[in-house]
Amino acid sequence: MSATAKGLLFRAGTEGLALADLDLDDPRPREVIVRVHAAGICHSDVHFMEGRNAAQARGLYGLSLDHRMQPGMCERRQEEAEASLLVMGHEPAGIVEAVGSAVTRLRPGDRVIGAGTSACGACLQCVRGWPHLCLELPRRHPGEVPRLRSGGERVTQFANLGAFAERMLVHETSLVRIGEDVPFASAAILGCSIATGVGAALNTARVAPGASVAVFGAGGIGLSVVQGARIAGASMIIVVDVTDAKLDRALKFGATHTVNSAGTDPVAAVKDLTLGAGVEYSFDTTAVPAAAQASFDCLALRGVLTCLATPPADLRSIVGTERVVRGSTLGSTRIQDDLPRYLELYRQGRLLLDEMISLELPPGGFTQAVSELAAGHVARAVLRFDAGTASAI
Repeated sequence: MSATAKGLLFRAGTEGLALADLDLDDPRPREVIVRVHAAGICHSDVHFMEGRNAAQARGLYGLSLDHRMQPGMCERRQEEAEASLLVMGHEPAGIVEAVGSAVTRLRPGDRVIGAGTSACGACLQCVRGWPHLCLELPRRHPGEVPRLRSGGERVTQFANLGAFAERMLVHETSLVRIGEDVPFASAAILGCSIATGVGAALNTARVAPGASVAVFGAGGIGLSVVQGARIAGASMIIVVDVTDAKLDRALKFGATHTVNSAGTDPVAAVKDLTLGAGVEYSFDTTAVPAAAQASFDCLALRGVLTCLATPPADLRSIVGTERVVRGSTLGSTRIQDDLPRYLELYRQGRLLLDEMISLELPPGGFTQAVSELAAGHVARAVLRFDAGTASAI
């Protein structure tokens, strides 16, 4: 083994995460070892852990996939579903420590961020310019020597990353080099929260200047959609949530109107704000079926709904209204192209990253961070590994 690290491991059937020692294999030709400095906490981490211990999976992990259509993603999800031990986390930022013999794009000392995708560069989707939908997803398969072990036991990397650890061993196409001018905590959330939300607005839906937009859910992803719609030039951005504190926070990121749906019909409220017309674009980020349905029902004629977690169940009006329903994976993000552009927007002050980070904690604060997220007290929480994991617990 070439390196060791401490990481937060999830064992199926247990609650929470436990700090453990990890052994990393030597990098293969296109693999890279990264010393993690910060890792964002996403609801997908929590939903996955809850789903492994319950009969019903939530969010993205509750949606079915077609193995013939997405073989690589299906195999990765199946491995995660069957693994007894996983290192969680998929929003990392850190510094390259070692590279494989065929890696030419990165070198030791580079500052990088990671995303939960990898690309072969040769499959139909990669060739067509959509590497986030790669059919192969380069990784180490279950029959191969694992990248990670703990106490001799195979450890699976969640989202092919496993960011809740002092070090990661990952495929080079999961990493994007960044400059010295962005803090690690702010940079970390680019690989999921920002990519998914901003990308959904700019890449998937392609919000038009002057358009009206409704965003259901004011968590980290929802706020990122709000920012994407603002950057695109939307004239009205309505945010719907059940928590006043989250709605107040959304105003700081570009929302023009808010609706608390805890005691209000959100569809009626959105239509009232748009003088009965409905919005031209809506986004559901909640993984709540009722919210997904409302995000469809509030659309204008020929309006476009972009689903980031759960689709609506009733589409009976779709023919007569010419509404469009689209799915979005990682915001249709080409990470090597889009993430550097988002960083430039950050440098210009048009994309708020520092303001998205409400809480930074050592690895031992994971449970506290999840509680704060669930209560809506924070937009995004980040675990810091650069102060020394063992001493920070």
